[in-house]
Amino acid sequence: MHRAYDVAIIGGGPAGLSAALILGRARRSVLVIDDRHQRNRPVRDSHGFLGHDGLAPAELLRRARTQLDAYPSVAHAEDHVAGVEGAVDRFTLRLKDGDVITARRILFATGVYDDLPDVDGMRDLWGKRVFVCPYCDGWEFRDRRIAVLGNTRSALELAQELWTWSHDLIVCPTAEATASAELLEWQRAAKIEVVPRPVKICAHEDGIAIALADGRKLECAVAFVCAPLRQRSNLPAEIGCALDEGYTIRIDANGQTTVRGCYAAGDCTTSRHQIVFAASSAVRAAIAINDEFYQSDAQALVHTAKVQNVAARRVAEEVP
Repeated sequence: MHRAYDVAIIGGGPAGLSAALILGRARRSVLVIDDRHQRNRPVRDSHGFLGHDGLAPAELLRRARTQLDAYPSVAHAEDHVAGVEGAVDRFTLRLKDGDVITARRILFATGVYDDLPDVDGMRDLWGKRVFVCPYCDGWEFRDRRIAVLGNTRSALELAQELWTWSHDLIVCPTAEATASAELLEWQRAAKIEVVPRPVKICAHEDGIAIALADGRKLECAVAFVCAPLRQRSNLPAEIGCALDEGYTIRIDANGQTTVRGCYAAGDCTTSRHQIVFAASSAVRAAIAINDEFYQSDAQALVHTAKVQNVAARRVAEEVP
């Protein structure tokens, strides 16, 4: 099956759906292609999005999709994009199910993933008792004992950030990394204990238990981890979009990548990961895309009028 759209949005999280809303309301034909693998899928509650604080991510997306159903210009495909090629006004997308999509513009809202350290049991507790963002989940564990995981430097940096929420912090380095003298000075002043490497983490009563390399067991309310971020999709790089600092897609002030006609929004473009940031960056990109369309439409209308005027004059001149 071959379908044509004004905009193909790859990714159906808060960024992709926010862009679809703006473009759908602008009467642009939009296809949202989503494989339903959002980064916060395991999380029970999301926080920091005014008016939706505490709402489960799955419920937030369900409400968004329901609202988009009111716009016949917005279509959805629960699928995976296997490949992208082409250029502005003539991009081609190949879906895993075999469909081929053409689009005048592409918006990547593909997100990132956390490259978690190799600690037994961590993935099972990911989004439940192991978190990454103090702004998202720190309040719920304020003034309780928190384990902080990551390499020595990043774990201490995250502990310094978490100090706002709790002073009962224990750093569990998963790898060695030299920390600055200032950071080590803060650690000593804050009396932050640094324990041996964690080898296993599991649920324990209303918190977690961490088995350490020296045989000890550490009980905490929760763990926060600092892990490297990776692009969840290699499609932006495949089509030529430049990356900054190894993992964020480079965009201009309007959300356009280094490939003309390709835009990006959300977590894949920034190190600041909040739902409200993802949504706002997508709205900005959607408006920029629509600006291009209506300017192009205006130029085409003027050109058509000129051609028609020339043709009318010729006809008039030929009439005896």
